[in-house]
Amino acid sequence: MANLTEASPRTDLPSEAVPKSASLRSGQGVGLPQPTGITPVAAELPARSECPITLDLTALPGALIGLSLNAPCNLGERVVIRHAGLSFTARTGAQGTLQLTFPALQEAGLVAVYLEGSAIVLGEVALPEVRTLRRFVFQWAAPAQFDLRVSEGGRLFVGTASQAPGADLKVITLGSADVGDPLLAQVYTFPAADTAIDLTVEHRITEDTCGQTLPAEIIMAAAGQAETRDYPVAVPLCGTSGDILVLKNLAPDLKLAAPD
Repeated sequence: MANLTEASPRTDLPSEAVPKSASLRSGQGVGLPQPTGITPVAAELPARSECPITLDLTALPGALIGLSLNAPCNLGERVVIRHAGLSFTARTGAQGTLQLTFPALQEAGLVAVYLEGSAIVLGEVALPEVRTLRRFVFQWAAPAQFDLRVSEGGRLFVGTASQAPGADLKVITLGSADVGDPLLAQVYTFPAADTAIDLTVEHRITEDTCGQTLPAEIIMAAAGQAETRDYPVAVPLCGTSGDILVLKNLAPDLKLAAPD
């Protein structure tokens, strides 16, 4: 478990560490600064310096990360969680607290939490179990909506927001859609045995997305390491609203990605 307390001042951050635009590398606007260390850090916050920020990270069964944040001066605010290229939004509660669970992608579980007001809190937790797993991530920025669908051994799995440890967490949906400029992701964990897998992503074309190229990313994680690549999605021209765009061949190197 990592328990980080009392963020120290830092002055080299941009004025808005959590940009309102998409923070995906292929998105528009300023990207989020990349964490390079484990020490908790924050920008100068003169009006909020009396509020210590704490972050607890816990390794849970199934190579899941349990996150507990206490930011008493960030009440009901949009935050961005980043880990090994994975990015998704969340919202703190009325007391400035946040608790959630999400899949680990790297053995060294470095996590960055970006808060409003140019504050960043970092933590790390060891996750040796992740070396035995393979995971696929598809992530994007709203207003687009994508659905990851996996046929595995004759069974169909779709995204679920359930995060209870011990549940059959095949495809997990991450990200709060009730914040400004949501960042969303879906994570699929491969079976340990050799099983026939058909993996697709579906997008329902709307007036907000037709004729556009939508920023998205794919992450492949195996043997405790993760690799991210841009996956811009070209949506057909308007007039096809309501149709379903099906994305295939998203992970052609599944066997190559298998852990040792």
